[in-house]
Amino acid sequence: MKGYGYFGIMFFCLSVFMGSTGAQLQMECIFHDCFVRGCDASVLLNTTSSSNQTEKVAAPNLTLRGFDFIEKIKSLLEAACPAVVSCADIVALVARDAVVATGGPFWRVPTGRRDGTVSRSSEALSKYPTSNKQLHQSADTFC
Repeated sequence: MKGYGYFGIMFFCLSVFMGSTGAQLQMECIFHDCFVRGCDASVLLNTTSSSNQTEKVAAPNLTLRGFDFIEKIKSLLEAACPAVVSCADIVALVARDAVVATGGPFWRVPTGRRDGTVSRSSEALSKYPTSNKQLHQSADTFC
């Protein structure tokens, strides 16, 4: 987490505080975020008009939780160093640290992502693998 200084420790401590349930929530969040437009935190965007429903309100994402946790971290970071750490990096780092905190492996997370500004419910509906697809169709979703 080059350039983030002590915030690397903060992410880890917050992830430990979250526990295993929080780890699951953050892994689901990054999975759903990365599937649609890449890992850009677009799943965090709220719907602002009825003509543009965001990923957050798409049927596959209605069970996602933990958005408030990400928002709390973003608030802490903004207070300490405004406009330095993106929500996209926060989602990725918290997911990784939550896995590590619950006994999973560590991996490097490149930072410097930019937050997405586009989020469409229709894209979330069309991009996720579903249980009614053939195996080869679901496998193609991951490629």
